[in-house]
Amino acid sequence: MKTEISKHIIRKETALKVKLISSKKQVNLKLKDEVDIISSYRIAVKNWKALLDSVLEHGCEQQCLMKINKIEPKIFELEQEIDDSVKNIKSVSVVFSPSSPIAGFINSIETFGTIQVNESAYIANFRTGNIRILKVIDVCHGRSSSSGTFLENCLLFTTHQKKKVVKYSSDGKSLLSELVLQCEPQDIAMLTLIQLAVSSSENVVYIVDKDKMTFLQTLTLPELPVYGLCVVNEDQFITGSCFNLTWINVSSEQKVNQRKANGQ
Repeated sequence: MKTEISKHIIRKETALKVKLISSKKQVNLKLKDEVDIISSYRIAVKNWKALLDSVLEHGCEQQCLMKINKIEPKIFELEQEIDDSVKNIKSVSVVFSPSSPIAGFINSIETFGTIQVNESAYIANFRTGNIRILKVIDVCHGRSSSSGTFLENCLLFTTHQKKKVVKYSSDGKSLLSELVLQCEPQDIAMLTLIQLAVSSSENVVYIVDKDKMTFLQTLTLPELPVYGLCVVNEDQFITGSCFNLTWINVSSEQKVNQRKANGQ
């Protein structure tokens, strides 16, 4: 919209400049005609003066009187023409007068329009597969990826076969860093703003600094296979195995609660 407005203003400005140049040329031509007329009067008076001076210097008074009688009617006519020309002389100026929408633009145009945020529910038909794919990120070069989390400035994935946590740019185009694990990772979840929790089926949960991609803590959970993760708060998460949901405290590395599941 801004580009179209700018282009329109440039077009109108160019047309106005062309009109201004044309108007200026017309004024200059008219002024030149008036100057030429006044100059012709000046030349006539100068010629008459030169004639009379010559007669006075080389002729007699009678010859001078004859020349004056001959010139006198022309002098009257010239005076009349000069008087008419002076009356017709006008002060010429070129003035730009903006149109009313332009003149009142700043005061009348307080805004270019309104901005509205329209919210509507998006329903994806999972039964018929009506889901539009926006981007495909090949995290493992065609191999399996267990889980991922999408943050404002990066994307984080677990790669099961390579035993890694990989960090991509937010557009998914650049691999920023990766962290090698000792066990095959399963799920990944944000614990705090900078901490990740990464689960493993080998009874281990890794706490990782997402910015530096370094280990902060390793939670060993004997006889507790860890698959899915759900963060409760920055010091507690729930992990799921085949038959149980278990609440784990990060600081104490202890189980604080457990509920039976349906085995799914």
